Amino acid sequence: MAKDKKSFVLYADMIHAIEYLTNEEKGRLFQHILEYVNDMNPVMEDRLILTAWKPIENQLKRDLDKWKNKKCKFSQAGLISAKSKRLQKGRQLYILKVSNNEEFFIKVGITDSSIGRRFSSKDTFKGTDYKFEVVDQFFIENPLKLEESIKYNYETLRYSPLQKFGGHTECFCLDALKDIVQYSTTFNDVEDRSTKSTVTVTVNDTVNDTVNVINKEKDKKKIVATAPVSKSCKSKTYKQWTNEDFKQVLNLFRGEHNDQTLKDFYSYWSEPTASGKMRLTTNKSWDTSRRLKTWTRNNFNNNSVTIDKKNYNARR
Repeated sequence: MAKDKKSFVLYADMIHAIEYLTNEEKGRLFQHILEYVNDMNPVMEDRLILTAWKPIENQLKRDLDKWKNKKCKFSQAGLISAKSKRLQKGRQLYILKVSNNEEFFIKVGITDSSIGRRFSSKDTFKGTDYKFEVVDQFFIENPLKLEESIKYNYETLRYSPLQKFGGHTECFCLDALKDIVQYSTTFNDVEDRSTKSTVTVTVNDTVNDTVNVINKEKDKKKIVATAPVSKSCKSKTYKQWTNEDFKQVLNLFRGEHNDQTLKDFYSYWSEPTASGKMRLTTNKSWDTSRRLKTWTRNNFNNNSVTIDKKNYNARR
């Protein structure tokens, strides 16, 4: 018998196995059964009683296996239930898809209550026409750590909504949705494993080994220059960009530069050349982030400044 198992079952049809035993032999068999289920390791030498004992022993073993499986399932269900109740009282990280007739983006955030209650208030998107759809929720021990990790690793994919609302600084481009959900799922799985293991695991280290995230500044710049929001132009180089591609690339910098700066920058670099191509495609190299910083630093969007392309390229 297993530890903590205080009972066992004797089946009614066992009577057929012992009907040819004497009362003394039946008593010895019953004594043997009790010693067996109490882990006293009895040895039966009487061949006649042994014949009756074997089918009973096999049945007890099968029942024990079933009991162990049920105990394991109940234990797991209890842990899940306890964790769910505990986390429901705490905070959760949510991912929303937000849109109106002109914009589509995602919002990441943390709430202490249910999503329905958190966003049922008219004050959340007060003064806007945004509608939202819940993409995913993560009930984890440390949602704040996950939120900060998402903000850091997907900094270049931040999105600044045209209409401001509470939490508008926690928005990202729609193309980042799949990666952020995958990142959050992996983060959640790693945290679960770390709480069950006796070995201390650094969550961020493990996540970074399993999820393709971008931490180095040079990688961030590469993303900005070659991975616009539209999926159709992710594989294009800047020389293959269309006007629409260029607009979407600049859209990634709306939180870093004001709208007028981006508009003037676009107006200058999208001007068609004699061949019909955008001016930016005639450059030997292109880094949108660095170009924008140079543009802002030299105040090129000021109407009183005459832009000298040759000097600008030399200074960038």
